[in-house]
Amino acid sequence: MANEVDQLAQAAVARLKLDLEVVVTRLRAYLAERLKRTAHLDEEGRLVSDDWNAELAAKLEAEWSSILKDLGYDGALHTLLDSFEAVAAATGVQLQDRLGASLSGASQRSMAAMVDGTVDRLLLRRGEAGARLRELLVLGAQTNVPLDREIDDLADAAGVTLRQAVVEAETQLMGFHRDALARESEGSGIDLFVYDGPDDGVTRPFCSPLVGRIVTLPDLDAMENGESQPKPVSRFLGGYRCRHSLSPITVEEGQDMVRQQGESIIGPECPLARRILLEGEAGPAQTAFTSGLGAQFAAAG
Repeated sequence: MANEVDQLAQAAVARLKLDLEVVVTRLRAYLAERLKRTAHLDEEGRLVSDDWNAELAAKLEAEWSSILKDLGYDGALHTLLDSFEAVAAATGVQLQDRLGASLSGASQRSMAAMVDGTVDRLLLRRGEAGARLRELLVLGAQTNVPLDREIDDLADAAGVTLRQAVVEAETQLMGFHRDALARESEGSGIDLFVYDGPDDGVTRPFCSPLVGRIVTLPDLDAMENGESQPKPVSRFLGGYRCRHSLSPITVEEGQDMVRQQGESIIGPECPLARRILLEGEAGPAQTAFTSGLGAQFAAAG
């Protein structure tokens, strides 16, 4: 089921990437038509530095949101929202299969908040692209750049900024899945997880020592996945575009793994996992669950 969620996320990201490439292509054509029609040029076809072109740059930034909406950016985000719903459904099936539990209302609200936050960040990317275009157009006029080169520069800059949405979307889709799975697992009294996924030539140094090993969420959150990577670690693991996932296991399953494979199956820098598996300490989720407080974990956010 984790593979199914991965496949859904990858399909969503591929679709978003294609949609944004269409937007960038349309944007290039739009900029070419508008600037050739409205920009002030000298006799050699170069931008001139005057109030008219400065005002044109300001208008372009002010109208940027509606321009991108007309070119299909907002439509791509709506398609992405459908993908979040598909990932939520697959996560619910995984929870039912693995834990016999359904998504709680608290998890559904948390997931909805995460979706809203993701959309807000992608809309912020749109605003960043508008500001960058104004900056480049003003600079191009000040340095008398040829119009055709200016059009290329503007389209390329906007494309780079908008394509960052692909990385953001992929990261949030997987974080969305991990967050719900972890929240409901804790609510069911489960503290232990196996760090699943590939260990190959492109695996991050952070993830490689953890792949296939037993961890806990507090252990992960005490680690550092990289200064510029998103947090908390238990949700985003290795960071942007991380390909790994967490699979919940019971204490008994974890102890069987230790007997069969040795203590090295416990993740490095995972003292809580070691205490649970080797010393019989009850983890915080198990303690809360047996005290009748497991719902507190599911409600925490």
